[in-house]
Amino acid sequence: MFLFLQNTLLLKAIPGLNDIGKALLGPVSEQVMVLQNIGSSVLVSENQLPELHQLMTEAAKILNTEAPDLYIRQNPVPNAYTLAINGKRPFVVVHTSLVELLTRKELQAVLAHELGHLKCDHGVWLTFANILTMGAHTVPGRSLSLFHTISCICEAVSLCVMHLM
Repeated sequence: MFLFLQNTLLLKAIPGLNDIGKALLGPVSEQVMVLQNIGSSVLVSENQLPELHQLMTEAAKILNTEAPDLYIRQNPVPNAYTLAINGKRPFVVVHTSLVELLTRKELQAVLAHELGHLKCDHGVWLTFANILTMGAHTVPGRSLSLFHTISCICEAVSLCVMHLM
């Protein structure tokens, strides 16, 4: 998580870069992403998928951060992502195929990874990256980048270490 924070601070230190990112996203593309994700997903709560809700709540507590809204979306491609839209509450989306593939602890590590994005204040950069990769999920043979795989492992290790303290 510290590497993410360091990289985010480096990006924020470049004058005007954050404003350029916001301008490229624009309010229309952000709103489309919100509606597309929330409109085609189910909000997880204490009453709706309580086990998944508990995993997010526990991960947020361990990482000492506020739990965002969590949505589950029917999709055969295993994935999870975080959207932090300007002026709106951030949320995490988890695909049903990911829930089916992973154990509880593995799923909690994925949720911790997504919380790490929020805790490190990736905001504009995270949303911009999600917009760029949305179409990549339909490309046959697509795999996670080495960087993303390593970051997932680091988040899982961080969650385990913090849980033991």
